[in-house]
Amino acid sequence: MKKTEQPLLLLLLCFSTFTSSNTQSIEKGFSFTPNTDSALSFQPILTDPTQTFALGFARLALAVRHLPSSVDLWRPPSAAAGSTHPTLSFNGSLVLSDPHLGLLWSTSSASGDRVLLLNDSNLQIQSTQDSNFPIWESFDSPSDTLVAGQNFTANQSLVSGSGRFSMRVGADSFGLFADFGGDARPMYYTHKAMEIKAQIVSGAGPIYLRVSPHGFLGMYQSEAAPVDVLNFDTFNHNFSGDGEPLRRLTLEDDGNLRGYYYNGSTWVGDFQAISDPCQLPSACGPYGLCGPGGSCGDRLVANPNSGDSSGDACRSGFSIIRRKGVELPYKELMGYVKAATLEDCERGCYKNCSCWGVIYNNASGFCYGIDFPVQTVIEVGDERKAGYFKVKLTAEERRRRWRVGWALWVGVLFVGLIIGLVGLGIYWVWNRRVRMVDGLDGPYRDLKNSESFNSVELSLR
Repeated sequence: MKKTEQPLLLLLLCFSTFTSSNTQSIEKGFSFTPNTDSALSFQPILTDPTQTFALGFARLALAVRHLPSSVDLWRPPSAAAGSTHPTLSFNGSLVLSDPHLGLLWSTSSASGDRVLLLNDSNLQIQSTQDSNFPIWESFDSPSDTLVAGQNFTANQSLVSGSGRFSMRVGADSFGLFADFGGDARPMYYTHKAMEIKAQIVSGAGPIYLRVSPHGFLGMYQSEAAPVDVLNFDTFNHNFSGDGEPLRRLTLEDDGNLRGYYYNGSTWVGDFQAISDPCQLPSACGPYGLCGPGGSCGDRLVANPNSGDSSGDACRSGFSIIRRKGVELPYKELMGYVKAATLEDCERGCYKNCSCWGVIYNNASGFCYGIDFPVQTVIEVGDERKAGYFKVKLTAEERRRRWRVGWALWVGVLFVGLIIGLVGLGIYWVWNRRVRMVDGLDGPYRDLKNSESFNSVELSLR
């Protein structure tokens, strides 16, 4: 490319970005396919009136982004992962599709006239007849983040970007859950409503959460008063400038729930649900050991085979490792049974294919079962606490076991054949000797014949 053409191209690109980012509504018939040559940059489609937020494509995935910080606040539940040619269109519903993969995501039954992005980052489909009641809004389908003023109900869930962790609301609490494969979804954190300012009334409706601009996570059953207030570090902090800062609460890829506020140049953390790193669901990875201060030491096994997430501990075979001086994180939320000995605790797990291991406390007799692929355990130094863990065999280990097993069978068959042949030989020798003793074999076998015997007797006379 000629040097004189470069400034012109840059100007065109800037003009294209500026004009597209100033679009503040999408009408029926709209369609947009991101430029694959600019896949690494954010390609805006729609902005809010303040141009603080934009709907667009980030690395070919649809997102609502906070423009000053380039942090994504919302993604569709089934974002265009793996799509190299996504297209967003609006025909009353927002539709994300790919010419090769087909439909990726849509707002399903929504049928509106326009799409708007509000100044709180809420993406809405509205009818021109009544804009006060959106037909669909992104606040009803959060991804991994809640922003201030956004309600979070029992019908919704936050899911981390990795897809391994989720947050859900219960009858009087909310919890964080992990997905390590299989059917088990262990809860590793929970917060129950304290019910100080208001009581939860049975039959008066479900509870919901909302991040307050004043720096707390409120739990509500009605708007009268919160049934619980979980304060952030900047609760009721007197910020200088124009009012309260923008806040967000994000379920991150390590499984922790963290709160942030934007100070005009960066996001500052002021809340985390789990303060002890070792209490995170997988702080040091599969079969990891978490030590003081959240330090990760040697693993229980050097190269754990974590590729099979079927949840079946028996599939493909397993080996056993034992370790003293360890315990489970978040064990208060884990189920247990009483066992008289460590051996009894292990025995209940060995033939149970949904059991991946146990932790036994010799002082209390508590036997904690692990019904998901083993993750990080905590080093405690108390040898009365012992762990028993199943480790899935690698492909090479399975082949080695198969070869050893096959060799053993061949060896057994060979030894059996030799023993059989030796036994047959012994029997043949023994039988021949018996026949000789009975006169049934050898040079005198005909002496038993009476005629032959008589003829011999006459000739002797």
